[in-house]
Amino acid sequence: MRAFSFILTFVFLQIENTALSQDDSIRIKQLVDKLSWNNIAMDCMGGTLVLTHDDSLENELFQLGPLSSRALLNALDSPNKTVIAHIILSRLYEDSLFLGLSGTVYIYKDCQNLIGWHNIFNGIVWEWYEGKKNQIEKSEIDKIKKYWIDKLINKRHVDRFDDSRIFEELKTKDSLKYPCSEKSPKKEPKKRSA
Repeated sequence: MRAFSFILTFVFLQIENTALSQDDSIRIKQLVDKLSWNNIAMDCMGGTLVLTHDDSLENELFQLGPLSSRALLNALDSPNKTVIAHIILSRLYEDSLFLGLSGTVYIYKDCQNLIGWHNIFNGIVWEWYEGKKNQIEKSEIDKIKKYWIDKLINKRHVDRFDDSRIFEELKTKDSLKYPCSEKSPKKEPKKRSA
């Protein structure tokens, strides 16, 4: 009789776990379907953009933990979801010390007119331009997707992104795309007082 009771309890628990997993899968799909640029919560602190992680969708997917990983990996293909999916995956699988920090490289036309900026977070770069929405280049989506597939699916060691190299590459790219014109006023160096 005890064996029968044990087996019945085991079967009931398995059915309950399967039901919970199906409920979690449905909920994860619903949450991921709603993700967009609007879910990236940021604030400016002393000239630095900082992720605040205040968004309820982001936090619910984070609370579901690794169960949400597959859906987030699939969301990386959608330019509207790539960055927020990467942020959540980073919260789940990366060293938490750096996860609030986001770097910014400002984009100037004619060396003085601010027209937008590049946001950098854990190796991913996306842009905001005056009068336009956030945008991300296909090469960034491909880079981040490869990173997470190698890390989570292929179980390979992946190195952290070199943010200082990314900053330098962006500055070089922008200086070529938006060179200073001859008409741009040149700033005189500050004179030192003796």
